[in-house]
Amino acid sequence: MDSKRIKCPKCQGMLQVTNSKQQPVVLVACPKCGVKMRVKFDTGETVLASASDSQDLIGCVRVNGRVIPLQEGRNTIGRKSSSSEATIQIDTDDLTMSRLHAELNVVRLKSGRVKVVLGDLRQPEKAAQKPIVHEDISLDVEDRIDLCPGDIFILGNTRAKYMIESVNS
Repeated sequence: MDSKRIKCPKCQGMLQVTNSKQQPVVLVACPKCGVKMRVKFDTGETVLASASDSQDLIGCVRVNGRVIPLQEGRNTIGRKSSSSEATIQIDTDDLTMSRLHAELNVVRLKSGRVKVVLGDLRQPEKAAQKPIVHEDISLDVEDRIDLCPGDIFILGNTRAKYMIESVNS
């Protein structure tokens, strides 16, 4: 767990920022003036956040204790393998998860809101691959479902959770 003291760029007050989820960027709010800012733990940079700052508002997926940030566009998820084409490769020995199991399409709407759509990419002829399960509903290969922050979905026998970084005050 990383932690650092930073100076608020607006009121110059000092605050302690804790990165308990080991994320490259943490969104925080100054307790004195309320200004929101991004703290980059990989570079140490502190930047004021704005509504157009898309990277902090898209969210991430938590799988097997690992937090994986999402990118706008198509994010594919699968079991890690030298032949996997997934953009997010999960290091697991869960053979019920295919090397290209699911996709998360992240779209920024005109309103600025982010929409995340979960889809199944399994090959139906491979019987060992289990369907994606979301809220006790098994998705078929053509099915798509909108995710909300906090939603849990199961890839094979592996649980994943869609999350958005929260603002710490």
